[in-house]
Amino acid sequence: LVWSQFCFFVVSLFFSKRQVYTMAETHERKLQEFKDEFNQEAERLLRECFPKKIVELNDLLRSEMFQVEDLSVFHQTHTAPLDQTLDDMKAAVETASKKRKLERECDGPG
Repeated sequence: LVWSQFCFFVVSLFFSKRQVYTMAETHERKLQEFKDEFNQEAERLLRECFPKKIVELNDLLRSEMFQVEDLSVFHQTHTAPLDQTLDDMKAAVETASKKRKLERECDGPG
């Protein structure tokens, strides 16, 4: 409350009270218009667009592309052990950081 009174005082130094109230009313009206437009758009999306998308996705799930009975088509064996892969990744990171450190040392200061 004190802050708003201070702001009103500072603004009133430059504008008359009528101008300040007119500006405030204008901004409130514009804000309310924005809120109304936003709400209308949100309602339209919920009422029209979302149901259409749900129907489209349901149709897609019912299409032949998703009617697979034999899931072995998608199965793929993993040949590399996970621990070995993680070790390789750690080694690559350590090598890269050592290389950067050596490059900085070779370049010298500056």
